[in-house]
Amino acid sequence: MPLLSLALNQEGMKFCNFPTPTSTNVTTETLHITKDTNFGMKRIIFNGKPNTCRPDIPGWNNDWDHAIIIENGVTISNLILGESPIGTSSDIICRGNCTLKNVYIENTCWRGFSFIEASDAKPGEKEHIKYDYVVEGGAALDGFQKIMVQGGPGRTTVKNFCSVNNAMDGNRQYNDKLILGNIEIYGNNNPTTKIDYVCSEYPGEIAPAADRWKYAYKPGEAGTSDKFCNYPASAVKIIN
Repeated sequence: MPLLSLALNQEGMKFCNFPTPTSTNVTTETLHITKDTNFGMKRIIFNGKPNTCRPDIPGWNNDWDHAIIIENGVTISNLILGESPIGTSSDIICRGNCTLKNVYIENTCWRGFSFIEASDAKPGEKEHIKYDYVVEGGAALDGFQKIMVQGGPGRTTVKNFCSVNNAMDGNRQYNDKLILGNIEIYGNNNPTTKIDYVCSEYPGEIAPAADRWKYAYKPGEAGTSDKFCNYPASAVKIIN
């Protein structure tokens, strides 16, 4: 049974109050969740195919195995997605409405949580179907791109979530919605841990390069976008 890696962010785990796992399960098979599931704070280590979460290897093309796929309307709770021997945890995908309660990721992959449309969604439905993606409690550490991404239409709500060295993104072209409140940022006054943006909107692949950071807001600023990044400056507090 793999143990916690010496390279794992122990300081981040302490900061985010990672719970002690009740057990550890190692698997090479993607978990497909179709009903509400309480994992009882089990730690799952997913060992995907060799190129999973490895952008540094030749021929890498974003083609990897996913640790967990959650179907429309399902809630999962009390889960630790553990670091695999390749050094990261693979991702969790929500296909449609979902709620993630007290889900912890030891070492984020390219993405930790991906929120997309339901499996049975039909072409063209993005214009009128809206999903609710809810993250309540939990935490995620590190990662080499972003912790959360919303690719389906609708709203993402994140409450009482702790993150270290990572971020999330939203799609401007789909009119995604985000609710922020009581966010605390630590380490922003340190040049080595300072973050560039609290919130940024992805304008789409056809948008001019000059627009990539047009709707991006730094710590201490209000999010003044007319779409995704819209929140008062008081929603995000810089602690140090």
